[in-house]
Amino acid sequence: MIEPGKLRHRAWLQSPTPINTDGEVIDTWTTEATRRVHYQPLTGRERWFSGQAVSSVTGRVIMRYYAGMRATWRIVLLDKDGNPERTLHIDSIRDPDEKKHSLEIMVIEVDGAGSTP
Repeated sequence: MIEPGKLRHRAWLQSPTPINTDGEVIDTWTTEATRRVHYQPLTGRERWFSGQAVSSVTGRVIMRYYAGMRATWRIVLLDKDGNPERTLHIDSIRDPDEKKHSLEIMVIEVDGAGSTP
């Protein structure tokens, strides 16, 4: 079980939504749900992308079970005022006890001009 006090971040769960603009398809993001989560950064690294330094942080998000969650989605952590603060791209999702109580989501946060993997 998850201790409620550990779920101190509010977050949007967002799915990609393809939009056709003048024959070009681009992804926009649709907020599917707002949930309380626990975010724990695990590692960090810096690399060069198109001549600019890009830092990425790998972390773990723990949250209550959400049946529709997909690895193509992203998680946006919100600040205290409800504004987007950090964007986390999902690497993998698992149900640690296979009882549909919680999800452990490995994420990649990228800061800078580079794209995410």
